[in-house]
Amino acid sequence: MELLAEQQAAENAPIFELVSAKHSLQATAREIGRQFVVLKGSKARPVWIGEDHSYRNLRQALIESGVLRPDSAGNFEFAHNAPMGSPSAASAVVLGRPDNGRLSWQLKGTAQTYADWQKGLPADTPVSGDQES
Repeated sequence: MELLAEQQAAENAPIFELVSAKHSLQATAREIGRQFVVLKGSKARPVWIGEDHSYRNLRQALIESGVLRPDSAGNFEFAHNAPMGSPSAASAVVLGRPDNGRLSWQLKGTAQTYADWQKGLPADTPVSGDQES
């Protein structure tokens, strides 16, 4: 019963989008429980361009495990859904550099940032962005 409830909650969770037209990237994600899950098919930058950071190690682990794979257009693509600890971890993996994901991810089809969306939730709702300041 609990697994079914979790699956239904995941299917009803809003979709967030991160777009970088300059780099031909489009990624989508859902918040499921305390995880920010980048969805299969999302695109990521092919190289890490930012300073050394723990997110670089996370990205490398996703590449080594086959979750992030090269695509035919020269970018990387998520071969599976990938749970992340925060919106910033997710945006850093996608953009190839540290990033404030609370501002980069937007509710799909709107200009509403994850941070603004989060402000509208009831105070006792667990969200992955609680881990960031």
